[in-house]
Amino acid sequence: MVLTRHPRLARAAALTAVLALTALAAPAFAKGKRGGKKAPAAKASAAAAAPAKQGGGALARTHALIAAFLKVKKPAKGKTLSAADKAANKAAFAELDGFYDRGTFVSRPIAKHVAKFSPAQKKTFEDTFYDLIRLISYADSARFFRSSKWKASYSKATGGRNSSVVVHATLADESETDIVFSWARVGGAFRIVSVRFDGASMLDDYAAQFGKIIAKHGVDGLNQRLAKRLAKERKRRAGMLP
Repeated sequence: MVLTRHPRLARAAALTAVLALTALAAPAFAKGKRGGKKAPAAKASAAAAAPAKQGGGALARTHALIAAFLKVKKPAKGKTLSAADKAANKAAFAELDGFYDRGTFVSRPIAKHVAKFSPAQKKTFEDTFYDLIRLISYADSARFFRSSKWKASYSKATGGRNSSVVVHATLADESETDIVFSWARVGGAFRIVSVRFDGASMLDDYAAQFGKIIAKHGVDGLNQRLAKRLAKERKRRAGMLP
């Protein structure tokens, strides 16, 4: 969900994530053909079957995150999900919420400008922005992982607190991308505090875009744009929501 697409990002889905994510569009996965080998027919990766022990909780949580994304159902074009499938999506969204540190995702993009927000403006921003992250990225990430082959591997731990997991994904058109999830222990569980797409930070991208909007249109201008995009996305995705 970004107000303009990051110039280095060109694939079609975003996480939350990764969250994933404006107009407000999700930061897309970067497209970059590496190697030259043709990718196999797109299908869900079997990598989720047995996460490696290395990396401990963060790697296991990454596999669980992707499994949760794949539970999100999306109706065929012009169709609406059944009441049962909509209820399943409500449960899937609630499960996915548990993988993200909401506080980090709503605070970092406006950290340099937070003094300009009144308490009411700040609450409006946080609620609207996070609803957009959920609404756009959860469904789009489900589509991405269904249409790619992927492998998750433990990357590093920093100071015994943060752990990074790299998900390398290959799509049917041979394009490849690396998504890096940074996890930290928050509230007794590993939660995502950062997502990078081929080296580009999602939260830094939001911060740059939001900063420009605040400078030109003020805090109310930012909140109005977010609210307008949220209303549009709710209407567009009504067929999948309870």
